[in-house]
Amino acid sequence: MATATFPPYIALDPHTERLESANDAESRATVRHLQLALLVSVAVLIPRSLLIARAHSESLDDTYHLTRGLAYWTRSIGTRDLSMNDPPLAEGLIALPMLATNLLEGRAADDDRLYDVPGRAETITERVALGNVILALPLFGLVFLWVRRVYGLRSAWFALALTLVDPTITALIPIPSLDILGVEGIILGCFLAWRYFEQPTSGRLLACAVGTGFALMLKHTAVALPPVVLAFAGLHWGVRPWLDRQDWRAWRAALSGRVRALAAIGLVAMATIWALTLFDMSPPISKVGTLHSKEGAAQANLTQARAFRVAAERALGLTEPWPAGSYLRAFRSGLGHGMAGHNCFLFGERRQTGWWYYFPVVASYKVPLGIAAVLLLGLISVAWERPRWAEWGLLIPCLAWAAFMMNSKVNIGFRHFLPAYLFMLLLASRVVAGNRLGWSVAAWAGVLLAGVHVASFHPDYLAYINYPRHKPHLAISDSNVDWGQSLKQVRTWIESRPDERRPIAMYYFGKEDQPNVEYYLGSRVTRLTPNDPPPARGLLMISPVQEVGVYDDRDAYRALRSKEPMDIIGRSMLVYDLDALGGGRPFDWTARAQVTE
Repeated sequence: MATATFPPYIALDPHTERLESANDAESRATVRHLQLALLVSVAVLIPRSLLIARAHSESLDDTYHLTRGLAYWTRSIGTRDLSMNDPPLAEGLIALPMLATNLLEGRAADDDRLYDVPGRAETITERVALGNVILALPLFGLVFLWVRRVYGLRSAWFALALTLVDPTITALIPIPSLDILGVEGIILGCFLAWRYFEQPTSGRLLACAVGTGFALMLKHTAVALPPVVLAFAGLHWGVRPWLDRQDWRAWRAALSGRVRALAAIGLVAMATIWALTLFDMSPPISKVGTLHSKEGAAQANLTQARAFRVAAERALGLTEPWPAGSYLRAFRSGLGHGMAGHNCFLFGERRQTGWWYYFPVVASYKVPLGIAAVLLLGLISVAWERPRWAEWGLLIPCLAWAAFMMNSKVNIGFRHFLPAYLFMLLLASRVVAGNRLGWSVAAWAGVLLAGVHVASFHPDYLAYINYPRHKPHLAISDSNVDWGQSLKQVRTWIESRPDERRPIAMYYFGKEDQPNVEYYLGSRVTRLTPNDPPPARGLLMISPVQEVGVYDDRDAYRALRSKEPMDIIGRSMLVYDLDALGGGRPFDWTARAQVTE
């Protein structure tokens, strides 16, 4: 990439780390714009998130994350038998509103019950949504600041608009999901790392190291951050001196100091992780020789690797207390999950290890067409707006996380691709950086088009599909279309039909040991389990994930795929009139269905 001169307001004095006096006015203007950007974000996020929280019930993993979050604050996560796929910090932050509610109500701090008294689940849901807005605000501030540094003020506002409009980000902010905090940590870690390599100082080195540790403690998708930091180092300390024809002797003289700096980043990052586990000392594993419970047959042929792993675990004494043992335990569990894969679904096919092309395909359903047009315009803009050196700070993470996620065996939702996708949005904001009015108008028109279409899905952003398709859940499934969030809407649907006396059965995408269906719907519906035979009469409410049998080896409901539902509640819960489908006779479940989109 060609080297470009940064805008004057980011010219820094490497000794004082303060803006040069000539740029003080521009600096004050940047602060004012940042404050306004945050106010705009708050004005959009708070009412929208509250409306989503009030319309939806809890999603599939909400109670799981809240339970672990409360255990984090009571420092019991290392001693309790809790499934751990990700580090506990993000869950701890998300659970703060529930912790405060427990203390105000005189409950135990780790009381994770949601459905024991009427109204508690709704209260916790709304408070968590508000808390998540506060936690997400730094993400929008970082987007604005970083794009401001690279492309200028117009692009910063454009990038903020893209981020606020995107339906996947919109859907995930109010719920106890780790995805938004995870991508926030990644953006922060990359920003602080790039800032350090731009102008190395001891303060920036410390910020880079702490930011790296912080990101790693939020979500395991951040494991690509250390390689990205090394790539930044190679770019600034290897490629840049070569392009500038730096004297070889001067480069070699600086090498030892740079190696020490990288070692310091690693050590401080590890110390940060331990501090953020609240100085936990617990065993990384409870039993030598076990991996994640879902590894199954995918690991059966790895006997030599398993033998080596077991021997290493015993030699390291991983059943004894270690510093940050809860983090190591989560990392090991997440690694096992990643190696074994997860039940995945794409275009009617089920796999345990996914597809390399899964996320690009799902993006063709989940990315608004207006934003897709902006991404294309951003790519074309390279023809007139020459690439800048500073863009490497966005491009390297984008490529790193795109490659990382496309090699993932856990293909259950576009939300996992957010790190790469968000960097794509930031890079695309270059389209309005130049002085081409027509292209800028076209780009803003794409944002407007996306905003109007996304708003038409309110409050069901989680089920967003970028243009009408017949039964899209037959192509993509899981959290792309349904995460068990529609129970409140089902209740409203039932209450609007007081004369409906036929039995209602529900095959719900949720945990069987959670009383949420009974909490919201009482005895009006009969909840089906995977072992129950499908009903033959009355009404059937079924989650899209259950219709395609992602987690049901019987695939007992396949006959519905070729049938039309009488209604779709919350753009996710399918309602079938079995009496009508059976023509007055019991519905025939033996008919094979055509799995078509």
